[in-house]
Parts: sequence; structure tokens; C-alpha cells
Amino acid sequence: MSLSEQLREIRTGFERPFWVANITELFERLSYYAAFASLARYLHESLNFGVERASSLTGLFGGLVWFLAIFGGSLADRLGFRRALSLAYLIPNISNADRSETCLSDSSQVL
Repeated sequence: MSLSEQLREIRTGFERPFWVANITELFERLSYYAAFASLARYLHESLNFGVERASSLTGLFGGLVWFLAIFGGSLADRLGFRRALSLAYLIPNISNADRSETCLSDSSQVL
């Protein structure tokens, strides 16, 4: 079996929800590690925390994210799939809108 045949079998061997879930997981992990790295850099370079303190706070953040998944999962079970997914997308969008509004207002003061 050639490589192109194997790749075609992999693509067609799984249903669409499988690929959606895996791509969503990929982007979720990418955003988690980006936030993790950004937090460490921000604490050290912008707030002038020592390496040890910045590392400790970043580690605490990572631990809380993993621990709070238990509560998030139980809440999602109570809300149901559609409401939980809607809430999961609504919260970051509100945060991003607030953050972009803050950045826009800060940049207008600089000019």
C-alpha cells in the first residue's frame, strides 16, 4: 500500500466529528501553551518578578487550569452539550472584546 493510499484511508476512515474534535483539541492546546508561555514572560519581563516567583505563579496557573477542569466538566454535564459549548465560546469572546476595547482606548491616549 502506497503512502498516498494510506493517507486517503486515514482521511476517509473517520467521520467528520472526529476531525472536528481533534482540530479543536489541537487549537485548544496551542492556546493553553501560548497563554502559559505569555504569562511567564509577562510576569518576569513586564512586572519584574524574579524567575523563581514567576515560575511558581505560572506553575500555580497551570495546576489550577487542570484542577478546575473537574468543575467545568460537571457544570457542562448539568448544562448540556449545546449550552456548555455556547458558554465556552461566549466567555472568551467577551474577554477578547473587553481586551480589544481597552487596547483601543489606550492607543488613542498615546496619540
